[in-house]
Amino acid sequence: MSMRTLANLLEMAAGLQAELGLEAFSPVERDIIAVVGKHMENGDAHVRTETLASHPLLDPVPRATLHRALRSLLDRGVLTYPNGCKSGRYILNIPEAG
Repeated sequence: MSMRTLANLLEMAAGLQAELGLEAFSPVERDIIAVVGKHMENGDAHVRTETLASHPLLDPVPRATLHRALRSLLDRGVLTYPNGCKSGRYILNIPEAG
């Protein structure tokens, strides 16, 4: 892959993030939103913490950082718990979730 291709991909990703209104979120929060959104669009009812932690985008993220980002997204109403769950499972609570 050339540096031009890499730059084009990064520019495209930044443009998509801006279109979705994600620029106010930290990089880890954006990755969580993307991974949960992908699973929800694929028909999953919810996404487990373990699924997020093992995803290639989030695998290098320390567990404490992942949990802080999840808490922040919950506090902001971007993620919610599915009915009957109090932790460990998440659903996306924004219209772009598909």
